[in-house]
Amino acid sequence: MSVFDIFKQLESRNTEPSGAVEYIICGLGNPGTQYENTRHNIGFMTVDTLCEKYKLSCKKLKFKSLTCDAVIGGNTMLQSRNQERGTDAAQQSFGGNTMLQSRNQERGTDAAQQSFGGNTMLQSRNQERGTDAAQQSFGGNTTLQSRNQERGTDAAQQSFGGNTTLQSRNQERGTDAAQQSFGGGKRCLIMKPTTFMNNSGEAVTEAMNFYKIPPERTIIVFDDISLEPGKLRIRRKGSDGGHNGIKSIIYLSGSDAFPRIKMGVGAKPNPDYKLADWVLGHFKKEDGEKLEQCFQNAVACLELIVQGKIDEAMNKYNS
Repeated sequence: MSVFDIFKQLESRNTEPSGAVEYIICGLGNPGTQYENTRHNIGFMTVDTLCEKYKLSCKKLKFKSLTCDAVIGGNTMLQSRNQERGTDAAQQSFGGNTMLQSRNQERGTDAAQQSFGGNTMLQSRNQERGTDAAQQSFGGNTTLQSRNQERGTDAAQQSFGGNTTLQSRNQERGTDAAQQSFGGGKRCLIMKPTTFMNNSGEAVTEAMNFYKIPPERTIIVFDDISLEPGKLRIRRKGSDGGHNGIKSIIYLSGSDAFPRIKMGVGAKPNPDYKLADWVLGHFKKEDGEKLEQCFQNAVACLELIVQGKIDEAMNKYNS
């Protein structure tokens, strides 16, 4: 096999997650612009934060939901950046410490990667015309250089003792993605049901049945009026607590043994205030900073839970 055949194989690879879906992450809320950023939609907002971190687009209509799937948690990092005219990324790994730098340029992509502990250097550069690839091997030390063309794609993948780095770069209004996985991450289906809150169970159980995911690996994120904004609480299982979305999931799945993250939205201001009006109302402006930190904490909780570290998540983040 020539070096050009090897390069073609590498180029054909992509950053789509592989393997079976192991977890479901579902944020509850109501579809439609009139419900955006309301208290009842804090589950959607948490999923949006997760997708933003992992550069995901949760727009595929499936299981009566807007969905996407990705490897979440562990030492997995997925970065994807779109640019009108190319992306420049550089990545270095030193004994497990990883640094990823991404820089945008008007034309072309320049990436360099070094790993010490496998003594491997990967350099990839795009030129205006043609592709030049060269590979050398010196007793286990490998240098791969590949250069691509304007409007082209450069992909390179290396595996060192089970650790895989995949870089895929598109130019001219393309996408640059780099993903590293060093164990621990799980492939997750991420969902925002479009059934409206009270029928959330229809979406969740359809996905559970399709992928044969048990309740214990189905994580639900939803609003809780007993917690102040900025607070969250993780539970392994429990009753619906008067929440109609959770009630629907328990009824249709026949189980309450699913882990959940309760996101605080605050209690209604007085006993006479209608609960529906409260949860369908918007957050106060002063809650913004606390909510942003809460979303980040919830994403960290999700990453821990899918690794089987729910106790660590509860000890660290329960309010």
